[in-house]
Amino acid sequence: MIVVKHLGNVFFWIILCTMLSTICVSAHGQLLEKIPRIGYLFGLSPSASTERVEAFRQGLHALGYVEGKNIFIEYRWADGEIDRLPGLATELVRLKVNAIVTAHPFCQTSNRHDSDRDGMGL
Repeated sequence: MIVVKHLGNVFFWIILCTMLSTICVSAHGQLLEKIPRIGYLFGLSPSASTERVEAFRQGLHALGYVEGKNIFIEYRWADGEIDRLPGLATELVRLKVNAIVTAHPFCQTSNRHDSDRDGMGL
């Protein structure tokens, strides 16, 4: 009789622990899903963009976001090879980031040319 009662207590604790660990894992998974992820796409190398990345992080911090705590950032660098940008952007889309931020100096150059249509003969 004592052995049966003891086995009943052991069984109860095993079930309770299993249920609690399932709830914890489920809750952890839900927390990860709710944290926004940003894709950061840059045309140059990481070393060439440290000031921009730091400014980006400071801007997020001013809005209450802390990288790794309540926001994740997926960085992709083209290392100056513009042809790699579409593939890197596709990779970020496949990761299902919530937004893609791009900081590419070549885009600024093309904007200047677009604004000077008469000078380009367009």
